[in-house]
Amino acid sequence: MTNTILDTSLTIEFIVQKLWEYEDKDCFKIENLASYKVENDTNPAFMSRIVRVFLKWNTSTGIDTVLLKIPGFQNPGKQEDTSQVDLFLPQAHTKECEFYSYFTKLNDLNLKLPKYYYGHHYSLLHNHGAIIMEDLSKSAKTDNMFPGFTNEQVEAVVVELAKLSAASWKNPGWIQKVGRRIKGAEHFILEYRMEPLFQPDSLDKVSYVEEPYPSGIPPACLHSDLWSANILWKTDPEGNPSSELAAIIDWQMAKAGNPAEDILRLLASNTTVQYRRKNYERILKLYVKTVNEIMQLEFITYEQIYKAYHESMAYESILAVFGAPLYCNMESVTGGPNSKELKEELLWRTQALVEETLNYFQL
Repeated sequence: MTNTILDTSLTIEFIVQKLWEYEDKDCFKIENLASYKVENDTNPAFMSRIVRVFLKWNTSTGIDTVLLKIPGFQNPGKQEDTSQVDLFLPQAHTKECEFYSYFTKLNDLNLKLPKYYYGHHYSLLHNHGAIIMEDLSKSAKTDNMFPGFTNEQVEAVVVELAKLSAASWKNPGWIQKVGRRIKGAEHFILEYRMEPLFQPDSLDKVSYVEEPYPSGIPPACLHSDLWSANILWKTDPEGNPSSELAAIIDWQMAKAGNPAEDILRLLASNTTVQYRRKNYERILKLYVKTVNEIMQLEFITYEQIYKAYHESMAYESILAVFGAPLYCNMESVTGGPNSKELKEELLWRTQALVEETLNYFQL
């Protein structure tokens, strides 16, 4: 059989070949495939569409579905200005491919990532851009941004961020592949800046690859977009998300920089203002403790991460202000019978972060 998947250049034979190369088992050879079915995922995404390929085998392989991630701006927030997308998307997709290619091969810390079978760069000049990856939907799902993550969920993600930081410090080869921030970020910041909250050096405090390091912390690998839709939780017997982390996904925004940026984004986006204010110091201490245990020395101090956390506030405030209108227009985030209350909570989280940032910098 020779069958192309939708409007991509991928064939079912190619997908099965990549499974066979990854799993190294003869049951994944094309001769064992009885049939297949293709479905588009209906969940909205900003920079890609998800295609699910169902595989029916003559002899069971243990893998009945795989995901194809096809880059392309889906515009879920109904924003009209997409002028920077053509510049941004090729870089973002290539960055995600490079991230998965590098970090899924680091086995010592068992990072919570989906299996990565294949990736090809994206361009407006061809239709080869795609990622073939593990489908976790049968055993994991996202949780809602509102009312917010539980304490157990927050701690699970922070421990995972500490593992990722340690892995990136122990294996610095990723920096040249993933570390540089995407070209066009400066344009984005200038367009959405809020002076005097955002200063010219605010971006440099969260995105850096060379000395001098803000707060004295070397560049760690960051996710940079840790909202609820990018965090998968293992499901309980009733099919609900548990507090056991399954995977962190969507690494298009990965970069090198201040590790506290991810911690602040996690708290500001996915927890209540009351929880964040009461618990952020304890969460920072958990991060430091986990990092130093993995590194087997005092690699960073609480004082450093405390300063780094506050230095990331200006940049994260900009992202919160930019993201709030998008989330307000997303049915999956603020829709339903309690839409008014959810939007009010979203705006309160945004307002509180901005006010705390102004207060910290005495503006």
